[in-house]
Amino acid sequence: MHGDRSAPHQITGRMPEEYMVAQYLIGRKNNRKLSSLKNIFDLVNASRIFHTFRAVMIKAAYTDKETVVRILTAAFADNKSVNYVVRQGRGRIARIRALMAYSFELCMLFGRVYLSEDRQACALTLFPDRKKTTLKTILLDLRLALNVIGPGRVRRVMQREVRIKAAYPATPINYLWFIGVLPGRQHRGTGSRLLRQLIAHGQRPVYLETSMIDNVNWYTKRGFEVYQTLKFGHGDLYLLRTSTARA
Repeated sequence: MHGDRSAPHQITGRMPEEYMVAQYLIGRKNNRKLSSLKNIFDLVNASRIFHTFRAVMIKAAYTDKETVVRILTAAFADNKSVNYVVRQGRGRIARIRALMAYSFELCMLFGRVYLSEDRQACALTLFPDRKKTTLKTILLDLRLALNVIGPGRVRRVMQREVRIKAAYPATPINYLWFIGVLPGRQHRGTGSRLLRQLIAHGQRPVYLETSMIDNVNWYTKRGFEVYQTLKFGHGDLYLLRTSTARA
């Protein structure tokens, strides 16, 4: 039903104008001497852009579930927002794994799951307008409430979700639920490449939230804007969208 991992669907997205410029500059390097320092900087930047968009992202299959869950559990183990949802104490990491497994299942049903070409990073996106209530989603929600959140905390977590969803526009969006890179592979541009490809490939504005101020800075440098801030027990939650989106 979900495809074969042996033949992954590779996606490059639309090639932006910067990519075409990069191709042009790189193509000229053998026909023209680098006459100034500016030429060298131009070539370095062109090479970076070229390789960013040349790399492909993979549309995940159901057989990639363990890989995706492993990446996200490691990447979000200390995330404030995730730990607000997940019941704390003994077994916390196992409950984070269960949250990521739940998210994977929903995104396979009503969205998209992507892996970087080296399978060291992944992104889970959801199309909220396509989400439906089925027997499977009811069972998934029950397991989440009982095993991950905890019965005594369900109301608080649900109230949080209602406030977040109320900030979405009425028009269709691409909700970026999670994007993560294995800790040992971070700060190498893998997450940035995956995010750029995800935005270039989609036709909808991208919306997301984060509780980490460092993440806010990371996203705003990559074309997002903060459009609202919500206050919760774990601190501020920043709601972001691609800067071309308007509610």
